[in-house]
Amino acid sequence: MRLPKIARSPIPRFTKTELNLADRCAKALWYGINFQTGNLHHKSDASLMSDFAFNFYHFHTNKIKFKPDIFVADIRQLILSCGVKNLFRWIKRMDLRKAIDSIYDDVYPQFLISQKKPNRVSSYQVAVQCLEKLNDGIVNHPTSNQYNLASRILFFLSPNLHTFNLNSTIAKHFGLQHRTHVHYADYFELFSKGMVTNQTNLSKYKMPPARDGLDVKTWNEARRTDWWRRRVLDLAVLLHTSPKVTVDPNLRVYIRRKIKQDEIENA
Repeated sequence: MRLPKIARSPIPRFTKTELNLADRCAKALWYGINFQTGNLHHKSDASLMSDFAFNFYHFHTNKIKFKPDIFVADIRQLILSCGVKNLFRWIKRMDLRKAIDSIYDDVYPQFLISQKKPNRVSSYQVAVQCLEKLNDGIVNHPTSNQYNLASRILFFLSPNLHTFNLNSTIAKHFGLQHRTHVHYADYFELFSKGMVTNQTNLSKYKMPPARDGLDVKTWNEARRTDWWRRRVLDLAVLLHTSPKVTVDPNLRVYIRRKIKQDEIENA
């Protein structure tokens, strides 16, 4: 049984300067730029959303399941893109095809509820339930858990769900148990309250245009949710709690170049 642990301190109300920087980092990731190094060959958030959310929304519309083999390859790429390569050590304890079944059987019904009752879109408890089910689907060993991976899959799979990217270092900073399988629900609650605390300023940030294969329909579905604001808050908290995480001073220039390149290609 999971024992709740109250966070030592809440997520603070960030300044506009702090959130502007986090929004810039989010844009960098959207355009495939590593915001720390300026590397231009980073798998973009737009591409990850295209890999996961497109298939999910396609199933919602057409009831046609996506191919497991392609999905497995996407998860491996997700692990690399999110900088959690240590998860590969446990790949033999994962059953990714069983995870796909969990998406259809457990996550999708909750998605339908969030569609019919828009007020539940912002309910982190629904996302926690989906996280638990997907975690159980991923692992094939009774003592294993993959909540970190499950949170990242859900984050890009269904923007409608109020999901956050789990991070044990951040959890520890706010006084939560460092073990993910103990703190995941409290972590979601912590960030959900952080969204409320920062909602006035966060509401001003808008998702950039669709790119990297992300179709306009999927982009519109995501844009209507608070996905982008959750991404900005996620990065604001990361920068706030991790002094070693620095931002490339030329990031603004790199983003402008990418935007210009997209405009030329789409002209």
